[in-house]
Amino acid sequence: MLDKIEVSVKNFISKDNSIWVIIAATFLLYFPSIFFDFVNYDDNVYITENPVVKNLSLDGVSKIFTQPFNGHYFPVTLLLHGFEYFIFSGSSSGFHLVSILLHIFNISIFYFFLRELKFSNQIAFLASLLFALHPIQVESVSWLGARNSLLASFFAFSSLLYYAEYINSRRWPKLLFSLFLFVLGCLSKSSVVILPIIFFLLDFYKCRKAYIGLILEKVPFLLISTLFGLIAIRSANLLGSVEDPSNYFSLINQIFAVFYQIGFFLFQLIFPFNLLVRYFNPELSEGMLPPIYYFSLLIIPIMGASYYFSFNKKLNILGWLWFGASVFLILKVFFNTNVIGADRYLYFTLPGLFFILISQIKKIQTIWLTRIVFLLAVVFSVKTYSQQFVWKDSDTFYEYVIKTGYGHSEAHLLFSLYQNKKKNFKVSKEHALLATQLKPLNSLNWNGLGISYYLANRLDSAEAAFINAYELDSINAKSTYYLGYIYGEQGKFEEANKFLLKHLEINPRSEKAYMALGNIEIINKNYRIAADHYSRVIQLNPTSKVALYNRGHCYLLLNEKSKACKDLLDAHNLGMKKADAYLKEYCL
Repeated sequence: MLDKIEVSVKNFISKDNSIWVIIAATFLLYFPSIFFDFVNYDDNVYITENPVVKNLSLDGVSKIFTQPFNGHYFPVTLLLHGFEYFIFSGSSSGFHLVSILLHIFNISIFYFFLRELKFSNQIAFLASLLFALHPIQVESVSWLGARNSLLASFFAFSSLLYYAEYINSRRWPKLLFSLFLFVLGCLSKSSVVILPIIFFLLDFYKCRKAYIGLILEKVPFLLISTLFGLIAIRSANLLGSVEDPSNYFSLINQIFAVFYQIGFFLFQLIFPFNLLVRYFNPELSEGMLPPIYYFSLLIIPIMGASYYFSFNKKLNILGWLWFGASVFLILKVFFNTNVIGADRYLYFTLPGLFFILISQIKKIQTIWLTRIVFLLAVVFSVKTYSQQFVWKDSDTFYEYVIKTGYGHSEAHLLFSLYQNKKKNFKVSKEHALLATQLKPLNSLNWNGLGISYYLANRLDSAEAAFINAYELDSINAKSTYYLGYIYGEQGKFEEANKFLLKHLEINPRSEKAYMALGNIEIINKNYRIAADHYSRVIQLNPTSKVALYNRGHCYLLLNEKSKACKDLLDAHNLGMKKADAYLKEYCL
């Protein structure tokens, strides 16, 4: 009886329509996510509190494509969010449904990509099944803030599929469409810039002869890759989010950290059961890393052994270099972050692991391979199903953060900032203080403590915390803004202007800094200068009703009635009720 079942399974997965089983299983597995809420962890920044997304317009679309957002440039992702917000009337369920569908599209394209590379239907089916159900994918699918990873992978896989078809057919329209999809991928997430590397890897795998045309056909891809790479660096610099790795690691420790990252990512893909929201950097002890970091160089002989014992060496090389290329941009080579990595960074990395594993198989033993993969699929499904509930809502998410990250300053800082939003200032202060105790030389922790004190109206304590943050990092945007704002509230206008102008040097598109400068000039009765500051806010955000109201008020004080009435009317139309009194008295 069992033999008959196994034969039936074998016959089924040998058919091209077997992909529908994976699609159905994926949808059922992630179905609970449809009913999840937005999570106050970038969902608010990118969607629920993003005026461009909530009120999509021609001007908004222009902004999306011409301006970086929060240190990133992914206009197609934001544009999709805008359409979703309009279609689903801001309902989180619609957004989650789109994420599940994108994951299903990616699975399907990956399946056909493997078939185009001439893998058997069995291998394509089993690899796609594991790609679909792997727990490392949960963050990208169930968290809306990771939508750019899903969307970028959709275009990247599609571009790869058309490139593989081009290799097999030599039809130039395939290459042109691959280029078009590559551009859309770069417009969805900058990490797609690594795709030309994988194109060269496919050339190597498919034994394409090296000739000048092989390079020339990649020139448009390489130029676009360079362009979007520069845009990504500029966008991050505008936010001040690019940090020299040497600020955290010495050169030798940086080398060990890079190899540890590679080993860590590989381990997470093979054993995806200890999943965290963030994987934090280690605490240094007298400049020394934990011992496991110094054993990270063992990844080199592991890679060597994998190649030596592989039965398909080209596929093994393809796998390792795909893996390396897809994680290269997040390695601690060019810049540092406060984390080792995150699950969403590995969404596009899984195929590399599959190629490595497949290269170790000399001859496919259908039954045993199927048994092993189906067993893994069951185990992965159980973990994936439970892991998705981490993203159910904000409270569930932050409870998980503090539970799994207790003792790490970054976890306590995140929890503190969330408690501020809930107006639990006492709890927020406790965790911010704990963060500063765990990492007293981290300016972000002092910023967090300063914000907690500020929101609790303890300005003296807030000032002291922000001064600590500023002294640790003089180009920290948050500390300069808050110091400027606090000094303004205290009537120390010279100091306030100094820090607010410093903030604008770091972040020249800061609406709130221009607003604060305008408010100071109104107090000092410099109405013309105040109006100019409010004008800068309006240039950056034409829908700022507060700036329009304030500028209108300035124009009234300057006896420029027509300008004043126009601003006040615009503010009224945007919902600023305070403008009504002035409109009735001076404009009607």
